[in-house]
Amino acid sequence: MSKPASTPPAPEIPPAVLAEWWLPYADYLAKERRYSPYTLRNYRQAFEDFYRWLARSGMEKPFDELDSREVRDFVIEAQRRFGRRTLHNHVSGLRAFFKFWLAREKVKRNPFSAVPLPKLERRLPKFLTEEQMLAQQQKDEALQKEAAERQAMANLSLGPGCDNQVELCA
Repeated sequence: MSKPASTPPAPEIPPAVLAEWWLPYADYLAKERRYSPYTLRNYRQAFEDFYRWLARSGMEKPFDELDSREVRDFVIEAQRRFGRRTLHNHVSGLRAFFKFWLAREKVKRNPFSAVPLPKLERRLPKFLTEEQMLAQQQKDEALQKEAAERQAMANLSLGPGCDNQVELCA
């Protein structure tokens, strides 16, 4: 019986890389853009995934030397691991990351700016059949009739001399 091949452990992201690249960006997202903790978590996951992919691929380039060809390779490989929406969200986070550093002149270009992504699937809306619509309409009419009857009973029970209490006045 053979032992299944295990995936190599994900390389750790050096604290210096986090301090130099991620923490200022995360601080900006949290304090200036007021992004939710969940968005920050997802963007960090995208950043870490991209960094680990670079390390596994043997691309020891600094972020400012990456080009769209390398990023396209990342997107192609990531399509095997993520659904389309997750992939779009990861690339969106990475585009914003590079846009942030481009504005601060720490990178020369945004390698994610022109990377094509697979189209998102458009789900058809769910709808009711004619029979379901008629059944729902009958339920609504019955509920409206019942509500009108309760209102009429309440109006009858509030006769002259009653202090806005629902009681029968003789």
